[in-house]
Amino acid sequence: MDASSEHAGSPFAAVAAPGAVFTGGAAGAMLRAWISSGAPATHTGALLVTSVVNGAGAFLLGYLLMHWAGRATPSRRVRLLVATGFLGSFTTFSNLAVEAVLLAEETSRMTAALLVLLSIAGGLAGAVAGRRLGRRRGAMTRRARSGSDRA
Repeated sequence: MDASSEHAGSPFAAVAAPGAVFTGGAAGAMLRAWISSGAPATHTGALLVTSVVNGAGAFLLGYLLMHWAGRATPSRRVRLLVATGFLGSFTTFSNLAVEAVLLAEETSRMTAALLVLLSIAGGLAGAVAGRRLGRRRGAMTRRARSGSDRA
């Protein structure tokens, strides 16, 4: 039985999902802030860090979704904690947009546009790579399980 259905109808159930998103979101935002604190103090540096973080987050989300599809899916709360909360706050489009506008206003529109395009392409590539790795790992896990079932 899923832990979220275990408490259905209780006061705990009413706060479990928002609490998971809040907790994961706080952790993802803190990690993003920590990584960003090491970025060069320029709009270009900040936008580059945002692009790398967003690509890494897209990779992780793509991987996890395929990994979870290939095995027992974690509870709804775990998915909300990790995918929606943590990775949702770790990767943010709004941060990318604001940094691109600041870079365009203060230095170069062309550089800002190029970095935004690279960030989007990197995010898409990260998601595709993560899904492929997750699918491959899931297939390996299923083969290993079916081999041990026969033994």
